[in-house]
Amino acid sequence: MPEQKGKLTQLINDYLATAQQNESDAYKWLVENGMQGCLAKYLANAGAPEIQTFLNDVFRIDREWLKRHREAKSALTKPAITSLSVLPPFLLDKENKERLELIGKTSLKNGRWGVLIFSGGAATRFFSDSALKDKVKSLKGPIPKGLFPLTPVLGLPFLDFFAAQMLEIGIETGTLPPLILMVSSETADAIKAWRPHYPAEALIIIEQARHPRLDEDGDLVAHPDGRLVQTGDGHGGVFKALQQPRAGGDGGRDRDRGAEGKSVWGGEPQPGDSAMDKLLSMGVDSIVMHNVDNAGANALEAGRLGWFIDSNVSFGMTAVERTKVAEKVGIIAVDDSADRVDVVEYSVCPPELATAADSQGQPIFKLAHINTNLVKLDSINADLPPTLYSGKKVSVGGQTIVTSSLEMLNQHLAKTLPKQKVGVILMKRDESFMPTKSISGEDSLESTQATMARLWKERLIQAGGQASHDAMIELYPSFTPPGLWAKGWQIGDGATLALAIKHGTENHFLGTNLVLESGAKLSITAQNPYGEIRYAAKTRKISADPKTAAKVSLGNNVKLLCNVSIKVHINGSGVLVIKDGHIFDQSQTLIINSGEVYQIG
Repeated sequence: MPEQKGKLTQLINDYLATAQQNESDAYKWLVENGMQGCLAKYLANAGAPEIQTFLNDVFRIDREWLKRHREAKSALTKPAITSLSVLPPFLLDKENKERLELIGKTSLKNGRWGVLIFSGGAATRFFSDSALKDKVKSLKGPIPKGLFPLTPVLGLPFLDFFAAQMLEIGIETGTLPPLILMVSSETADAIKAWRPHYPAEALIIIEQARHPRLDEDGDLVAHPDGRLVQTGDGHGGVFKALQQPRAGGDGGRDRDRGAEGKSVWGGEPQPGDSAMDKLLSMGVDSIVMHNVDNAGANALEAGRLGWFIDSNVSFGMTAVERTKVAEKVGIIAVDDSADRVDVVEYSVCPPELATAADSQGQPIFKLAHINTNLVKLDSINADLPPTLYSGKKVSVGGQTIVTSSLEMLNQHLAKTLPKQKVGVILMKRDESFMPTKSISGEDSLESTQATMARLWKERLIQAGGQASHDAMIELYPSFTPPGLWAKGWQIGDGATLALAIKHGTENHFLGTNLVLESGAKLSITAQNPYGEIRYAAKTRKISADPKTAAKVSLGNNVKLLCNVSIKVHINGSGVLVIKDGHIFDQSQTLIINSGEVYQIG
């Protein structure tokens, strides 16, 4: 061991003799801070290329952040939470819903909102699930969680689903909200190459900062190739990322372009121009932020937007009721010692507060934070109080190393604001919170898909139809016919219905008494259900052209017999006509070309 250490010391000395100035400065900083020992720990068998990689990574460290990390690790005591008070939330009910929805819709029409989705991380827990093995084989290499198939029938990925929701609202109100994605180094390339059905000028991608992990001794951790083990600065890093200037010139354009060289910023980058500058120039004054794996986020729900504006708060948090005292969620309450609204993470909340229950055994602190937050852009703070996370095991050169990270949480913005400038709205759990952390079990892809199918089934029933308990329903965001569009429809045991269309023919759209017998499957999708979309980047005004859209005429008394599968996809302005009384007794797949009228029956 001493001989090996001596070889390493000699290698470093030889390397530094001809090293670049930044590499020499990095090593000097390591020595001054007593961290040069990490080289012997993790790079004892390294050569010059590995030392070069390591020192270049060290040179780029945010040294002030690392200092705070080490101080947090060495702190003997942590701030104690001594007293919390219950915070009454706002309830969106019959008395105020119509008024607040009108305020929200007006603000959307006026272009005041953007949506920011936390699309970073590496989804290691999700993709380590054994149930994923077969599905991952069918995908083209590792993908971010946001691009993983989500919806139960059509398999629309998370981000495509959110973009489709926003596009529908944009066309409905006439103004398209910008979509901002905060990515990590692990997800950046794939997401920048993603091509949604969403105007590129309205898509903004920002990248969160990365910081080194530390081992239990407070030392840097390095891979055998010299790369530092790093992680993102948490979703609270969003506020810094929004204000980060983006480079001008060729370097900036290269970095901020996706596949095919198309801008992912909605315009040519200018020196000093940040995502925040871009949003303000677009007339956006507030954003809704949510996790990429919460399919129920429903970011632009008009009533919630109206509440935020009407209450004149700067930061608004969405809450659902905690289902049990052991639920691992952040608890929204008032920190009496600071007289501020706070979200106390379950990992640091004193047990006597986290498990406090009423006489019925229900949590006294009912408000669970789901990380769907609304914020005014003029209230953001890039320097939030950081949180130390310990005990994360990482694999380094065949060893398992216990590490820590220092991260920021966006909800801690509440602690920096006066109590009266922070609001909380209580929403129904199933309609706003579908966390998807694994493939099966609690908070999984299975549970999310089941909830989505149930909500779509309830919508079909409200429109006059009936569906078996195990029928699978999927209604694309563009599918918004009014009234009793499903009058007399019967979706049988194990049957599947998916509709991704918007328009009927000139005289007819959806008939009555559609029947899908047991196991039958009907899927009607359109390449672009809106037709040609016109978008003006300067004003963000958006409109669709129904004349060029796919159209469907589904007759009365149409039936699919047991286990028959009918799949129809309509390109461009193609038209599908299914005549009254037609019975499908054989499975078939149809592709209707643009301009073609295809009649069945």
